[in-house]
Formats: sequence, structure tokens, C-alpha cells
Amino acid sequence: MEIGMSQAELARRVGVRQSTMNSLIRGNSQTSRSLTKIARELQTTPEYLTGEIDDPSPDASDLACSAEDREWLNLIHDLSAKERNAVRELMIALASTSFAPESPSAVHSPQRQFRGQGQ
Repeated sequence: MEIGMSQAELARRVGVRQSTMNSLIRGNSQTSRSLTKIARELQTTPEYLTGEIDDPSPDASDLACSAEDREWLNLIHDLSAKERNAVRELMIALASTSFAPESPSAVHSPQRQFRGQGQ
């Protein structure tokens, strides 16, 4: 989609210097606190602007991963196939486990007898 806006106009609308905008466009700078504003002005997403996704539509980021998700994916990617499978199995097991703690009475039940008690 072509917006028809100059770098200078985009920089003015976003509230950054034109040199900052030029650095972002040329790839000399990869991050900006204004990336969300820039994406909004260009009617796209920050993920598209940084090359994380290929879909420029504004609602495409709903499917995008968070930075933490990408970190996890990178860690998993660096594992061997056997290790990835082990991590997958562990995650499946953890996801299907109920994490509800035992009731306090079950944990500290006075009826429990330990070795040496009641003998």
C-alpha cells in the first residue's frame, strides 16, 4: 500500500527528527520508541516494519508473537531435534497438569503418621 508521504512529513507527524526517520528507513537503526506511532501513520504494524511478519495489514499483529515468544522460539530453534521433542513433551505435560495446590489440610494432616510415630 502506498501512503504517499515524505520522510519529513512522517517524521513531523510522529514527532521525531528527520535524521532519525532516515536512519530507520535505511536500516542504520533497528529500534525506535516511536515505532508504534510510525506504524500507525503508515497504516501497518510495528512487526511488519521490523520484518517480523510479511503481512502489512494493520490487524496482522494479532497473529504475531511477542518478544518473549520470539525469545522462546529462538531458544527452541537452537536445540537438537531430540531436545526439541523433549521440550515439547514437557510443555504438553505441564499444560495438561492442574496446578491447583493441595489443600492445607491434606498437606498438614494430623492423621499422617511418620516413621517412628505411633509404634
